[in-house]
Amino acid sequence: MNEGLCGNTITQEEAYSVALHGSPMWIEWGRTTIQGACKKYGLNIDVVALPEALTPASLGAAGHSTQIILLLEDPTRMIARRGGSTAFSEALRAAVTTATSAYELAWRHGATAIEVDTEGELRTRSLMRLIGAPDCDSVPDLIVKVTDASPVILLQQGHSTAVEGCLAPLIRGAHLKMPTSLRWPREVFLSGDAPGTPIPETFEIAGAARVLTYGPYFPLPTGRWLVSPTLGFSHQVGTMPFLIEIVCESIIHRAYFEARRAGIFSMSFELEFANLGVPLEIRLVSQDSALEGMVALIEVSFESNTIKV
Repeated sequence: MNEGLCGNTITQEEAYSVALHGSPMWIEWGRTTIQGACKKYGLNIDVVALPEALTPASLGAAGHSTQIILLLEDPTRMIARRGGSTAFSEALRAAVTTATSAYELAWRHGATAIEVDTEGELRTRSLMRLIGAPDCDSVPDLIVKVTDASPVILLQQGHSTAVEGCLAPLIRGAHLKMPTSLRWPREVFLSGDAPGTPIPETFEIAGAARVLTYGPYFPLPTGRWLVSPTLGFSHQVGTMPFLIEIVCESIIHRAYFEARRAGIFSMSFELEFANLGVPLEIRLVSQDSALEGMVALIEVSFESNTIKV
């Protein structure tokens, strides 16, 4: 038996399992580093790799592990590794999916996080502390070189807003194991009149009743949320009925409202979300025909109303 300097007791004769969550590159780093520690210290640790996008089945498998470790990346590097600025919307969606799963593991299942986008010795020492290695600070011979071909990118202004609102809060929440708030800005929503195209700052509603905006197909952590869309209307809109639909495989919530004057309008409603890993769509629908008028979808914010159980 070894008494770990990190406060853990390591029993060589008894195997225990560590579940790792992160990108394939970082899971391979974690697995190789833990294997090196097992060889050096005579430990018996079984490493389980969790998928980036959790499902109820994979979450159940994680529950059988002795410990869950999150290998959390810097948000901007997450985007770069998943496509960068050339395919920003897809890269952001993939990063949000990974971060949502990490947040779920930390908040609901007690997972512990380490920052992997840091200096190699510090990263290795953090992992050794979590697995209870007998000498957490003597790690030079355990450092595994990581070959990272992803470029360092400079995000456009709209992209930075999306990363700060959609992705960074999930990473912080996973680190701190605390409820979070999210802001899905205009830049992540798509135009109903030009499918697949991001919506402009303002758009025309003249024409028949229809879906004006949709997207962004991000997963949302499970729990209770206070959802607050914020929109703007020009005076030409007049009195006009609208509908917001929350879609997750099927419509799970409808919120009706009426624009009666020009200006910025915000509304709030509660949403109970239980579809782990399933993308969420938010539709803005005009419910009557219009001759003219401009609308702006500014953002949709989510404030966690969940009490940890």
